[in-house]
Amino acid sequence: MVATGGGGDALAALMLAEALGDDAAGVATFAWERKMFDPRPGPRGPRDFAGLDRCGARNWKVSPRSRLLGGKSFLPQLAAGTAVPLFLLDPASGADGLARQLAELAELRGITKTLLVDVGGDILARGDEPGLRSPLADALALAAASDLPEPVVFCLGLGLDGELGVAERRGLIHDAMAAGWGTSSPLPGALARRYRDFFTWHPSEATGMACLAALGYRGKVEMRADGLTVLLDSESARIHQFEYREVHQRNLVAAAVAGTRSLTAAEERARAVCGRTELEIERRTVRARAARSAPQLRKQRMFELEAELMSYCDRAEARGVRYLTMRRVAEVLALNGTDFAAFRRFLDQHTDHQSRMPLWPCARDERSQWSHLSG
Repeated sequence: MVATGGGGDALAALMLAEALGDDAAGVATFAWERKMFDPRPGPRGPRDFAGLDRCGARNWKVSPRSRLLGGKSFLPQLAAGTAVPLFLLDPASGADGLARQLAELAELRGITKTLLVDVGGDILARGDEPGLRSPLADALALAAASDLPEPVVFCLGLGLDGELGVAERRGLIHDAMAAGWGTSSPLPGALARRYRDFFTWHPSEATGMACLAALGYRGKVEMRADGLTVLLDSESARIHQFEYREVHQRNLVAAAVAGTRSLTAAEERARAVCGRTELEIERRTVRARAARSAPQLRKQRMFELEAELMSYCDRAEARGVRYLTMRRVAEVLALNGTDFAAFRRFLDQHTDHQSRMPLWPCARDERSQWSHLSG
């Protein structure tokens, strides 16, 4: 299984393996975390970690004792919570290097089928969609998988990353179903219930929302500082399977980055197609965060932050928003990863409701009942 975007895609790959009844030989994933946890733009390579286990000439296995140097990676904690081996993808040598790495891993693990897993569905984009913000990681993985055994593309929670619009998603699904290169099935509620506790520590928004959708959660969710919202509905909890060849042919970014031998070259080619990449967004985020100094989080400041959050929730609810992602909460309060973790602990200890990843209810009555919701 190849987690094409890093972050929550690795967790989604584990969920899908169980949902499909497959005995996964391993999950290969980028170490590419949100900048509130990992302050360096872009994916992290093996030299950025301590405690990785070398496998062959090109691969590294993540273990519970692994740790990211100079930042927070959730892969070691994920490795501790599963018996499926996690392997670190390194895009430093572009799509060509990733292809060589995956080919070696397939040989080492005796792979007979390859599942590429993407949450949100931006791997299905052409590259010219106006909402597309993170084309590079998915395109690199898609290009690198062309010679792997029986590649298939799986998407969970279409649209939950806010990158493909409703019309774009519906048109694509209709075309895939009509032409016979796409199928769909629900994410089982029992499976989502078993994985829900992962989101008390894992910050993935889209994967977590897909889980909650499978448990019956519904409503408009505000995700980012630009006011982006997505709708949590029954479609959010569906697993979509697509033929690799069709997805690869429509993805212009994957075609552009194919054969690249450095991440810089891949980024330049992706930018030529899309006009932007996630690396550019992350660089701006890091610069803005470095220029901003936050007050020390003393106990009194915690109460002030809580009041700010409740006030923002009231305004968001008036706009028809039912939930905020926890990333959005951190943005609203201008908190980094460490301070946000401290603030969440404060909420758990000093209020009559508990914060549950990955969503925060805007309505006051729903917050008070949050720990008692069904599912």
